[in-house]
Amino acid sequence: MKLYVAKRQSGKTSKLIEESAKNKAIIVAPNEHMVNYIIKFAETINVDIPKPISVHTYLEYLASGGIFEEQKFLIDELQFVLNQMNVVSATFDESYVDKIDPLETNYSETCKVSL
Repeated sequence: MKLYVAKRQSGKTSKLIEESAKNKAIIVAPNEHMVNYIIKFAETINVDIPKPISVHTYLEYLASGGIFEEQKFLIDELQFVLNQMNVVSATFDESYVDKIDPLETNYSETCKVSL
């Protein structure tokens, strides 16, 4: 598992889209608005990914036993997901953190998607 850290608009979602396309992992977003953004962004940059889902949908799948062990997931905007779960604090090992340099992303800042 990796945690990608960077400022807003610096390529975090782009990184997850690339990883989703490569590994066929499903991106889990905080809400349906973000799901739609990710779908449109992937289309804009011509990257084929599995359909992203919201946290709500993920939890519904989980509760119904619809998640299979072999299916992998990527979480976009983890801070919003944890906030929705009313998590106040959390810890993690720093060896899981990768900082993203916005100059190293494949997609320029001008590639914005409007919904």
